[in-house]
Amino acid sequence: YDFHASNRPLRLLFVGGLSQRKGISYLFEAIEALGNQIELTVVGRKASNKCDALNKALTKHRWIPSLPHHKVLELMRTQDILLFPSLFEGFGLVITEAMSQGTPVITTERTAGPDIITDGVDGWLIDAGSTIALQTKIQELLSNPISISKVGEAAMETARKRPWS
Repeated sequence: YDFHASNRPLRLLFVGGLSQRKGISYLFEAIEALGNQIELTVVGRKASNKCDALNKALTKHRWIPSLPHHKVLELMRTQDILLFPSLFEGFGLVITEAMSQGTPVITTERTAGPDIITDGVDGWLIDAGSTIALQTKIQELLSNPISISKVGEAAMETARKRPWS
């Protein structure tokens, strides 16, 4: 799908706890530089209301504190890419959930990503803790939007091969 042809921004999604363990500051920093070329939706609860930087960042984007699981899956189908820049993660079920909906994922080497994603084929792997790596990958995809739908189709096929529904 060529979002440029429809004259709309690239739709990016983050789903998870809004904490630095999930790499949230790198996500907001990377997005900040891309301006109106992208539209970010964030689904997740804040650990605290006392983080001014997080509160400020959330005002610039679409923030949904909580959604039932079936609504998260529905939302995933409307997005171009799931961003999951975690610094460390046991598995990260949200990765396979997005893939199962045909939404390709940009994640780090410190998640289940390397176990289930072939970089550039059915998702993208970046270095954890790097605003530049995330921003560079998003800019590459803005320049080559056709790869997003191809990778999304491959992601869905990869997810279909997983042994759980």
